[in-house]
Order: sequence, then C-alpha cells, then structure tokens
Amino acid sequence: MKQSIQAKFVLLLVSTALVPFVLFYAFNFLSYRKVSSDVRDELSRILNQSATTAVTSTISDFERRRDVVEKSTIDMASIRSHSQEIIQTFRVPGVWGQASVIIFAEIESDTEKPSLKIAAQNNQMDNLIHKTVLTEEDIPELASILKENADPHVTERAWVRKTVFQGREALLGHGSLDRKPFTLWVILPYENVTKRILTTEKIIFQDAVDKTKWLMGSVTVFVILAIAAGVYRSRKITGPIIRLTSAGRKLAEGDYDIQVDIQTHDEIQQLGNVFNQIGPGLKERAKIKRSLELASQIQQNFLPKANPKVDNFQVAGKCRYCDETGGDYYDFIEFEPPLSGKVGLVIGDISGHGVGAAMLMASAGSILRNNAPQHGEDINTALGELNHHLVNNSEDSKFMTLFYGLLDGPARKLVWTCAGHDPGLWYQAHADTFEQLENTGMPLGILEQADYSLAGPVQLQKDDIILIGTDGIWEAQQGDGSMYGKQRLRDLIQKHRADSAEQICQAVIESAMEFCGDGPVNDDITLIVVKCVGK
Repeated sequence: MKQSIQAKFVLLLVSTALVPFVLFYAFNFLSYRKVSSDVRDELSRILNQSATTAVTSTISDFERRRDVVEKSTIDMASIRSHSQEIIQTFRVPGVWGQASVIIFAEIESDTEKPSLKIAAQNNQMDNLIHKTVLTEEDIPELASILKENADPHVTERAWVRKTVFQGREALLGHGSLDRKPFTLWVILPYENVTKRILTTEKIIFQDAVDKTKWLMGSVTVFVILAIAAGVYRSRKITGPIIRLTSAGRKLAEGDYDIQVDIQTHDEIQQLGNVFNQIGPGLKERAKIKRSLELASQIQQNFLPKANPKVDNFQVAGKCRYCDETGGDYYDFIEFEPPLSGKVGLVIGDISGHGVGAAMLMASAGSILRNNAPQHGEDINTALGELNHHLVNNSEDSKFMTLFYGLLDGPARKLVWTCAGHDPGLWYQAHADTFEQLENTGMPLGILEQADYSLAGPVQLQKDDIILIGTDGIWEAQQGDGSMYGKQRLRDLIQKHRADSAEQICQAVIESAMEFCGDGPVNDDITLIVVKCVGK
C-alpha cells in the first residue's frame, strides 16, 4: 500500500513537471500544423484556380471556334472523318496540359443507356483513355448532362465543374456543337492538383518533427531529475495519507472512536482534523437511526394486527408512512355484549409527521382504545375525553383530525362523528353514485368545550363501499405539483367496485404511489375500506 501511494505521488510530480514541456511541444506542434494548414489552403486555392482556369480556357476556345468547326463540316460523316483533325487544334495551357485528356465524342441516343462514343483524343503525355465508349460508369452525371444538353431551353452548354471520372475526382470541362450530337470534353484528374499540395505539406511537417526530437531529449533529462526529487519528497507525504487510509477503513467497519494524530502543519493536518470529527457525528447518527427504527416498530405494533370480522361486511385498513414514523393512525374497536355485533372504525391524522407526530398519535390512540369500549355508543363523550387530553398535553400548533364511525353489522347501518377530518366517501352501488359522510365538528386539541355529535345513521345496501382516508391520498403530488385528487379516487373505487375491501385498499395505495412516480412521497397514506356483502 505504501509503495503504491509513493509511486502515485512520484507519478504526480513527474506529470506536473511534464506539463509545461508538453504544453510547449503542443504549442510548437500546433503552430507548425497551423502554418502547414495555412500554406496548404492557400496553395490549394491557387492550384485549383489555375487548373480551373486552364480547363475553362480550353472550353472557351472551343466555344469561340464552334461556328468555324460547324461551317467546315457539312454533315455528320464529315465531322466524324475530321474529328482527329479538329481535336488537334485544342490544347490545355500550362503544366496542366500534360495531365489532361481532351475528348471529341458523339452522343449515342439509340442505346438503352446514355453513352458517348469517342471519336478522337488528344493528350500530350499519351495518357489516353483505352475505351471507345463512355457510360455512366465512367461519368455518373452523364445522363443529367445529356438531358440538359438536349433541352432547347438551355442556352449555356459550356461549363467546368468538379466531379467524378472513372471513380476518381476530376475537373470536367464540357462544350457542344449546336444542333449536332458531338461534344468536347476536357478531363483533368484532381490527384494531379493535390500532389503538389501534399509535397509542400510534408516538407513543413518534417521540420516540426526534427525540432520535436530535440525537445524530447531535453524533457528526458528533466524527468530523471524530477523522479529523484519525487521519491525523496513522497516519503514525507505518504506517511500521513497511509494513516488516514487505515483509520478510514476502521471507521467504515463501525469503529466510530477511531482518531488520527497528524502534525504536518499543512492541508493534510486539516484533513486529519476533519476526519476526527466524522466519527463522533456518525456515532450520534447511528443512535438516532436505532431510535427511529425502534419507534417505527412500536408504532407498527400499535396498528391493528388483523382486519375485524363483521356480519354482512368486509372491513380492511392500511397505513403507509412517508418517514420511519408518522402521524397517521387507524384502529378497529371491538365491543363486548350487548354491542358485540358492532365495531368502531377510527382513523386519525396528527398535524405534521415524524417522531413528534408519532408520539402524539400513540398517546391519543391509547386513550381512545381504552375509553371507547367503556362509553359504547356514546361517541361524543369518548371524543370529549380525548379532546381534553390533547388540549392540555400537546403543543398549541398540534391538533388531530379524526373520523370515528360505529358500524352495526346485523342492521347494516353506520353512524359517525367526524372531528375536522375529510368526509368519508360512500359509493352507492345501486345508483352508481357517491355521497360524502359530512363533517360534524372541529379537530381535536383546539377548543376545550368542542361538541362531537353523531351523524347518520345511513342504511348500507349490498356492494356499497365506504372509504375513509387521510389527505396523503388525494394530496399526493407529481413532480410538476399536480395532485392526485378526489375525482381520481372516485374513479378508482368504481373501477374496483367488484373487488374485496382488502383489494381496494391495496389498489388505492398502489395508485397513489404510482402517481407520485420517482418523486418524494411527502405525507402519510392511511385508509379504511368497508364493503357491504350481505343481501
């Protein structure tokens, strides 16, 4: 490990030493490349212009003398017999004449594909075309050129352009005799133009290579000196780094008390001081995490272990916290005779969420679970006692909304008190419509003398569904701020009206979570679903 750090440190020093030399070399090299590029571009422009001018001059000469050629040849046979004599009168001027081929050709229109029958050639270097007929394989643009040549609306039939001839780039000049299927072609392979450019570029680049060799020799000497100095210096730096590495490994294994003693009076000592603060902080966070895990287990144990069995009904409840602990709560309160056929449905929401809300929820739930069976159908008194406790034992900013319903299984009736909680939804299966179970009082923990009177009863029919939930369902948000909403919840209930209460519970939670997508879930989600299954 120590050797590895020292080697990396030496490499760092050497790399640092090399930077100015590499930059100098790169600048030097790029300068030569720039000069070479500038020279090449200018030379290319001049040579292209010279070659184009030479070809254009030949075509222009043909155009000027076209009337003479036409007058000296009475008919097609005369043109064919004098073609070699005609073409010998034309020359590509300058050095380009040695690399060019001048062709006098007859357009063959009787064949399936357009073609040119070579009548005569003229080349100063005897670099003739060893073919008697040229097709689109030789000149890909031949069809369009001949079509243009035959168009009576085209008045300008002489031109010079860069194109492809027999698979190679070339400058191509074209001229034609008026009203006769004979054309003059000047072909200059473009490689003759680029050959002079490449020769000049090689000369410039070779000069750059020679100077670079001298530079690299100087760099080699400097690198050897830098390695020697780096080995000496690395021994003073790698020691503290090795100690930090070893301590970091122990910290990762859970030794939060590990410390390092580094006295280098530089940034490495500062790094050691910061490291010594990490362990105690992680130790404290680990304690908090264990406490939250314990609080979460206690809160989950406080929720009902199973759904109650009620005549003529399916009853199910679920709760999903957005943190380890939360402020939502639901419970099922079962009664002794003569109320044994009834069950209490309780769902509450403490303002806020987290540990504080969880503790207040546990306290309120315990009080209601103990007192409600004693008061039976007297829900007003049971909630009054809970309200008194919250008013006197919670912070002013804390309050609790709560729905307490009393479900009579044999009679298929429901009465309820809604203390500031969102109204429950009642889906009436026979009409396929929804009603709300209205609010009857203010939230708990605000006013000592609050009244929590009963509402109802409502008579439930077969396949009717009651859903009581917390606002974490319809206020679930997507990343753009749009909310789930109660209409989406109503549509979901209608879609799953044939499912069991347990399945509807699960569908609601899954739908809300899917709506949030990859974004955070900012509130607890809790609900109770009651479905009438009796006739």
